[in-house]
Amino acid sequence: MKFSTYKQSNTEEITQLFIKVFSDSEGQAEGTVIGGLASDLMAITKETELNVFIATTNEKIVAAVIFSKLTFSESKINAYILSPMAVDTSQQGKGIGCGSFETTHG
Repeated sequence: MKFSTYKQSNTEEITQLFIKVFSDSEGQAEGTVIGGLASDLMAITKETELNVFIATTNEKIVAAVIFSKLTFSESKINAYILSPMAVDTSQQGKGIGCGSFETTHG
């Protein structure tokens, strides 16, 4: 398994992953909503305010997590919020989100 940051060319595959994972667990309507949220975050969020990390197996994206910047303007506090995260249903329970790993940028 390889961990890396996403490229814009991965956007559709990541969107489809979210749709599939959330459709499997919550139903098609929820999968469509969460997939749309992931797609919108990647499309409209400034690159400097977005971090998307992916896990791939055999060149296929099997997990993705999106962090987006949240700014509290009155206090000038910046934070990154986790929203959303998906692990392919067939890969759940195999430790993708556990342990230590190295990322590759690409």
